[in-house]
Amino acid sequence: MGNNSGRHRAAEKKAARRRERTAASSSKRKAQFVLATSGVTAAAVALGVAGPAFAANPDQLRKDCTWASTSDQQRQIQTCTFYSNALGREVNVQVRASNQEAGGTEQGVYFLDGIGANNDRSTWANADVGEVEAFSKGVNLVLPAGGAGEWATNWQGDKVQNGVTTKGPQWETFLAQELPDYLNENFDVQKNNNAIVGVSMSGGPAIITALNNPTVFAVARSFSGFYQTDNAGGYQAIPYIQQTYTGISNGGSGMWGVPNTPGNIWAQNDVSKRIAEAKANGQTIIISVGNGIPPLKTILALAASQGIAGIITLPVTIATGAAIEMGSLVSTMLLNAQAVAQGLPVRFHYNFGSHDFYSWAQTAPQDAAEIEAALAAAQAKENTNTLAKVAGPSSTLTSTNAALAKSVSLVQSADGTSALNVPSKVATGSSSSDETAASGSTSETATGTSGSTSTESGSTTETSTPPASSTPVESTPTSSAPSTSESPAPTKSSDSGTSASTGSESTAPSTSTPSTTETSAPETSSTDTSATKPSTESDSTGSGSTGTSGSTTVTKTETTATASAA
Repeated sequence: MGNNSGRHRAAEKKAARRRERTAASSSKRKAQFVLATSGVTAAAVALGVAGPAFAANPDQLRKDCTWASTSDQQRQIQTCTFYSNALGREVNVQVRASNQEAGGTEQGVYFLDGIGANNDRSTWANADVGEVEAFSKGVNLVLPAGGAGEWATNWQGDKVQNGVTTKGPQWETFLAQELPDYLNENFDVQKNNNAIVGVSMSGGPAIITALNNPTVFAVARSFSGFYQTDNAGGYQAIPYIQQTYTGISNGGSGMWGVPNTPGNIWAQNDVSKRIAEAKANGQTIIISVGNGIPPLKTILALAASQGIAGIITLPVTIATGAAIEMGSLVSTMLLNAQAVAQGLPVRFHYNFGSHDFYSWAQTAPQDAAEIEAALAAAQAKENTNTLAKVAGPSSTLTSTNAALAKSVSLVQSADGTSALNVPSKVATGSSSSDETAASGSTSETATGTSGSTSTESGSTTETSTPPASSTPVESTPTSSAPSTSESPAPTKSSDSGTSASTGSESTAPSTSTPSTTETSAPETSSTDTSATKPSTESDSTGSGSTGTSGSTTVTKTETTATASAA
């Protein structure tokens, strides 16, 4: 009896030890599976294939948004209203949401208004401007209203307008923090790699906002702006414009502080003193200006809006617009010369037109294509950099990572939950990289709430080869709207070995997609493999134009930019 009891207790202890080993082995396999799928998920996110999006329906009104008119509904432009702490008021923002499928990369193009802004509607949203229709449906267009005379900047002190004192607006805080948060929550627009566009009053501030927030804005576009403001001319001109056109009487002191006194930030808001930062940030800066001559559409529109009585003052109105545009032309040419001298990758376009939206709308298709190409290049660059960080500290990234990520799919259920489908051979580490990349079947599913499997996963050796990219060279046509075309790479000059273009602008940077694979082998150690570095990007620059005649040839190398004007 005693012997039987002893044998029984020994058998129980042996069974208990066996259960512990089994549980430990199961836990180990679960951990290995989690690690394997985590790497796959990271790679999927890097390639933009992960994450369910809810901005796929541009006809769906978001919370607190309305169709301001039947025309807006047909054009899919909704007006959204919410309170802004930065601006100290309720703000209207017109938004045209993208029509991308769920899981796409949602980028936004922010449009700032000029001196004639009103708080109800952005001028860019008007149908006769034509900028909204020029963009593809794959990007989100964001058009905040208001800000007349406020210069789209963060004010240092209070604002006095028409005798009423209010807290100074914080436009940069609104544009770089509040608005991205709102768009991300309601339209799924990402908070990085977006574009910002300014015109006239907001042209320079759009560039400054981008330079101060390079993660949020990878691209900055300015129409007919003013870029040298930290000088005696700026100290006088800006307050005069604010007072004359909007009734703001303390712009010279309340906005950026009293010039030449401690604590003033006029220099920090001078584009010419900050533009070199764009190169270090890797940002795309695009600047255009007209030659001061209004197109026929502008003249007819002004005549129609002013009526018979306005015909008398029409010449004065046209002359005023021409004078302002000529001032912007001089400012742009000075910045262009600076960019050439410093070898900065800033693109300059010289067009036919005066200081009005009809003139700026002439190049809308080219503008849209150039901005979208720059956004795509910025996102591709970030995807490549993210792929290089997917591997853990104990392994090296292999060239198979992208193929692995593409073999993974996300499935979204009707209840809003999503699941990550991982090929079984990938999770177990039992197949070669070729088999893994080619396999279309999946058997293991990882969800955000639970998931377990009894599979072994081997260690992974990974390498990555980021793509080389080429930046097109800009030429500067004079006194005519630029002709913009996209090409995969700039033409090579046979005699000098440098790239050059004349008479047209190549505006779509060529970016190759990383080709990657992954190998998994059980019980093997990691091997470090150095990643091939992408070729250094050449800088393209424009050169100044008088607005009447001249031609420009820009020659570039990897380190210098030289311009010669005839």
